[in-house]
Amino acid sequence: MVFVKHSNGIVALFKSGSSVLTVLGAFCAFLAVGCGRSTDTAENLYRIPWPGEDGKYSLQAVPVTGFDQPDTLQGRYVQIFVNPYARNGQIASHTPIGRFVRSKEGVLVPADYTSLQAAVVHAHFERFHRMNQELGVELNWPVKVGIRSQVKDRWGVIRNNAIFDGRLDTLLLVPFVSKKGLPIALNAGILAHEHFHMIFQHSVLKRVRFKRKERLEVGGKFSEWSSGHEELSSEAKTMAAEEDPSLYASLFNEFNMRALNEGLADFWGWVYTGDPDFIRHSLPSESPYRRLDVKVKSLLGREWIKGMVFNQVTEKPYSEQILGENIYQLGSTYARVLHELATATSEDEGRSFESRLKFARTVVKSLPSFARATMKAEASGDYVSPNTFLRAIYENWPVRDDSVCKLFKRIAAADEDSFSDELQCSSAEE
Repeated sequence: MVFVKHSNGIVALFKSGSSVLTVLGAFCAFLAVGCGRSTDTAENLYRIPWPGEDGKYSLQAVPVTGFDQPDTLQGRYVQIFVNPYARNGQIASHTPIGRFVRSKEGVLVPADYTSLQAAVVHAHFERFHRMNQELGVELNWPVKVGIRSQVKDRWGVIRNNAIFDGRLDTLLLVPFVSKKGLPIALNAGILAHEHFHMIFQHSVLKRVRFKRKERLEVGGKFSEWSSGHEELSSEAKTMAAEEDPSLYASLFNEFNMRALNEGLADFWGWVYTGDPDFIRHSLPSESPYRRLDVKVKSLLGREWIKGMVFNQVTEKPYSEQILGENIYQLGSTYARVLHELATATSEDEGRSFESRLKFARTVVKSLPSFARATMKAEASGDYVSPNTFLRAIYENWPVRDDSVCKLFKRIAAADEDSFSDELQCSSAEE
């Protein structure tokens, strides 16, 4: 989940666009469709919006082999919930209904917007599953995805967003209301971003416990609703200002980890799509703040990050609202640093999926080291350095010659962590 500041506070950044009528109208104009429904479980082609090599979306016939039960929107890799609610701490919904028609060419076409979202989600998560197999990443399949999710925060019902709730272990796609741009449920980069949150939850957040005992993942408490259902809420005080100075280091470490989670998720969006500006499809005005192909002089050191967490005048933590904004500012720094490292050291500047996958593997291998370093800092009451993650990245980087060494040396944060001094770049490394 990503936020951006507006005059009325913090609102969701992953804004969506084109109305349902526009999308489905395009289908009607594009295809002459039949009136029969299909439950064929063989390899099926689905006519859905799909990104091309240039990053632009068009209607394409996409094979989705794991979408086994289109009548109920279920498959091998995704369990769909429509208008979901929580019951006893578990996600639930009534049995979804899928509606598809087959074109004269034999291509299945979603006949309503819910079915369209489900087909797109199944198509991408089927590919995420293959990607995870290549990377050796373990997740519980099928993953759970809520469509038309009604989620509340302190400002009301959330719109135009995608939220991974670690407590429910569910990706919640909330309704979109924007008139321009690609709906978030159809944006491949945003879905990949949320998929990485699942990986981070499994590889890091389940292992690290902070002294503040506040949940790290987006999502929150459950409030009673009706008929035994529980309302979905993101009201958890994940960044509440602490009055106890003994917990300030823990607050800092939590802040840094959440920023890393968001930054790596954006990097994952690029790995999957090859588009460093995938967010422009859903929210063009935010592109300058989120696109990855912007060079960063170096990582921010601990003192700089402390300035994003603590008010330098009062020496107390900033409000939850300001901390939430700053998380994504720092996260973009992490994402841009990794993008520069990947494109600068790749033979094809990251143009092929195969080359980008090498750097995704590096990230996965580095996560356990960062988790251990954070746990060590928590135990000792220290402030974890951004160089902790950069060191783990360097140790697992697929290419480590003199030019790579110098690049890491330049990017290393200037703080008490001596990673930059440790790098000896006078000769090539094996």
